[in-house]
Amino acid sequence: MHDLEVNKPVNKQNRFLILDIGAGHGRFCYLLLNELFSKRNLWPDSKECPFLYVMTDCSQKIIEWWKTNLFFKEYIKNGVLDFAYYDVEKGGQVCCFYLI
Repeated sequence: MHDLEVNKPVNKQNRFLILDIGAGHGRFCYLLLNELFSKRNLWPDSKECPFLYVMTDCSQKIIEWWKTNLFFKEYIKNGVLDFAYYDVEKGGQVCCFYLI
């Protein structure tokens, strides 16, 4: 968080991206988001999240499960968490579901 430009206001257009490739059940995502939000006082603007976390997987079934997971609900609602289908073996573009 300290590496963010101090003079540049944080908004949805200049957030940095955290891309979690092969996020599985999402435990790491959940724990990391909780930790980052507990350090909100270190953000350039504690009211504006400076990042977008994107979980990816090659299983549509698990992505659908993420979308309904109650642990992720608030992060999705606040535009901090998004999901994308991505197959490492095939490569290609990462297209988010909710990208705001």
